[in-house]
Amino acid sequence: MTAQDADRAAATVWADMTVYGTYRVPTAHQTLTVTSAPTAEHTIRVWGCWRGEQSLILTISCPDTCPEPRWGAGWVDNPPDWRRDIEAGALRVYRRWRSEGRADG
Repeated sequence: MTAQDADRAAATVWADMTVYGTYRVPTAHQTLTVTSAPTAEHTIRVWGCWRGEQSLILTISCPDTCPEPRWGAGWVDNPPDWRRDIEAGALRVYRRWRSEGRADG
């Protein structure tokens, strides 16, 4: 992700979503953004850049108790270690945000 892509990602209107943070994934060669899911409680979403546009990569239900990842169709066939790196990074970002005592909304 270039600096211009990062600026574009930061400027994205996230509507009713809380942005928990971002993290860099070397295996994905980009910085990903972790947000809430406006229509699903206890769910986080992971966004990345695909062909210059923000794209939903992954949804994780129940991140506080028993994480259940659901991969977007274009991403599910990537190697298991690649997917684990992204899942683990997203959970770290979310849990760090929660541990700092922040609240949704």
